[in-house]
Amino acid sequence: MRVFTDYAILRAVDQVFPLADRQGSSNKAPLVSVVMPAFNVEQYIAEAIESILSQSFSDFELIIVNDGSSDRTLNVIEDYARRDPRICYRSNSQNLNAAVAANIGLTLARGIYIARMDADDIAVPQRLEKQVRFLESHPEVGVVGGAMMLMTEDKRILAKREYRLTNEAIQKRIFKYSPFCHASIMFRKSILDRVGLYDPRYRTAYDYDLFLRIGLVTKFANLPELLYWYRIRRVASIDMRNREFRTIEIRRKYFQVYGATLSDRTYNVLHQFSMYVFPSRFKAWMFMKVREFII
Repeated sequence: MRVFTDYAILRAVDQVFPLADRQGSSNKAPLVSVVMPAFNVEQYIAEAIESILSQSFSDFELIIVNDGSSDRTLNVIEDYARRDPRICYRSNSQNLNAAVAANIGLTLARGIYIARMDADDIAVPQRLEKQVRFLESHPEVGVVGGAMMLMTEDKRILAKREYRLTNEAIQKRIFKYSPFCHASIMFRKSILDRVGLYDPRYRTAYDYDLFLRIGLVTKFANLPELLYWYRIRRVASIDMRNREFRTIEIRRKYFQVYGATLSDRTYNVLHQFSMYVFPSRFKAWMFMKVREFII
């Protein structure tokens, strides 16, 4: 297994963002670091930040990486950072991509646990508390997610999405669909020393690649409770198509090391074939309708 570490990012963070100069930092490291990349989300980021600041669990830092936004995203971040010392933010001069922005946040994180968060979503008030409690009592588990509610841009409820709970059930289906709602996960920072950061060569599906690396060194789990509200925004068809291509490529990369079954390999071939037959939006809609029945 190749451990991916972007040393250029590590050096840049070391030189430009020394730990002692971080806004919102204190001498005492928090138990949890919440890492939130942000790009052109001025309409939503205040609600995302508020959902973290109002958590029932308070021993955290919120690291926001503004990835070259051209709207007022940075202004909103700066306003919150002035008011709450738990917020640390960084701003890229240009858009680097979500994986690189997340890696900057991961490199700055001081917590034992890292919680991911998207800047246009909402965490339920007990999310961090429940995930910390679970990881503290299950040392064999390295990453834990939970159920999410899908909603439209204007917060109209679409559907609740649940995930398999145990490592065995998750691993059995890991080549069928992603085992977690990515932005809802909390994992042990020590895992990054073993598997590395997000691979920025994948502008999409970089989370799936990281999950498959993590699954080789630790156990997975999901909580049955609703932890997260996920906002579905309008995504260009070309972006959806690129994500599908990358997902197919990533699955194939890990087939041998995981010992993929014939069913897994056949599923991947059929998925690739479908790329030339059905529109990505239709497949996304269909998958949401039949997901729990077919896999």
